[in-house]
Amino acid sequence: MTNPRRPSQQLLLEAAEHVLVEDGAQALTTRSVAARAGVPNGLVHYHLGSVDAMLRALTERVGSRLVSRHRSLFEAPEPFAERWRSAVAATAGDPTWAAWTRLRALSLSRPGMEVTVAVIDREWRDVLADAADRAVAELELPAAMAEPLASLTATLLHGLAADHLAGTGDGNDVLLRWADGLVTALHERQPAGV
Repeated sequence: MTNPRRPSQQLLLEAAEHVLVEDGAQALTTRSVAARAGVPNGLVHYHLGSVDAMLRALTERVGSRLVSRHRSLFEAPEPFAERWRSAVAATAGDPTWAAWTRLRALSLSRPGMEVTVAVIDREWRDVLADAADRAVAELELPAAMAEPLASLTATLLHGLAADHLAGTGDGNDVLLRWADGLVTALHERQPAGV
C-alpha cells in the first residue's frame, strides 16, 4: 500500500490528469493536484516540480498512452476499415483523448510545452503513416494514397476529439459517414486485372 505522505510521481500525475479532464486546464494547479491526491501541496512540488514541469510530465504520460493505444489498434489483424473504425470510435468520451486535446491546446500558450507535444505528435503521426502504408499495400492501392490517408485520419481524429470535448460536433455525422464511405470504397475496390 502506498504511504499517503509519500505519493509516487505516477499517483500525482494520475491526479493531475483527473483534474485536467474533469475540470479543465485552467483548474490544473499544484494545489488542485494535491487536493485530488489527498496530499500536502509541498509534495506535489517535491515530486513534480513546477507547474511547467508537471505539464511536461503529464504530456509525456498521456501522449505515450495515446501512441501506444493507436499502435495496438492499427497493428490489429483486422482489415484496415475495421482498424480505422476502432480508432474513430475510440475518440468519443475517451479520457486519454480528452486529456491529450486539452494538453495540445494548452501547449499553444505555454512556452516549452509545444516541443514535448510536437515530439509525441510526430510519433503518433508515424503510427498513422505506418498504418496507411500497410492499408495501401493490403488494398493494392497506389503508394501515393498513403500520405493523404494518414493525414485525413490524423485531422479527423483530432477534430472529433476536440468537438466531443467542446460539446459540439454538429455535422460530424455527415463527415463520419463520408469518411467511412471512403474507407469502405477503398476496401470494396477491385484490384486491376480481377
